[in-house]
Amino acid sequence: MSSQDTTSQKLTLYAADFRWNGETQIPYHRRLTDFVNDSNLAAIVLNDVSTAVWFNDTLRETHTTEMIAVPKRNTILVVPRSDITPPGVSSHERVHKVPFHILIHLPSYTVIGDLNLLPNTNWLNILTVAHQEFSPITNASVWRTKTTTTQLETNLRLLLVNRQEIIALEPQK
Repeated sequence: MSSQDTTSQKLTLYAADFRWNGETQIPYHRRLTDFVNDSNLAAIVLNDVSTAVWFNDTLRETHTTEMIAVPKRNTILVVPRSDITPPGVSSHERVHKVPFHILIHLPSYTVIGDLNLLPNTNWLNILTVAHQEFSPITNASVWRTKTTTTQLETNLRLLLVNRQEIIALEPQK
């Protein structure tokens, strides 16, 4: 695939004890959520990567590398760093969704944000009938909660949570 067929997207990937910052190439016609949830994609490949590891309660940059492949099964959170262009307004393509404020407990992390649901949809469907491997959460904040509580991210327009990593969900008011 040539570079004119792709768009560059800066991402941060979080695993239980690692964080990677880098850049990936997404086919030009695809949204980030569709790209990450592609069943044919086993790993997210990042270029120009900085790797950080948690030592006790401190995140330490360990090294940089030209490229890394992180298996999706080990990825807990995907955070876009580049500006995401919202889709154009079209009454035929847009589906009205209602934000549902939720706290999500994950291994080593806690996320608070909005799960966007179709009207009259049960929020528990994220655990049972959602067809996506990674669920989008908007207006989110992230805390590291393994041994102490440290806020890592705030005011995120979007992040993707690996549904298989969800320990518990708490509705918020």
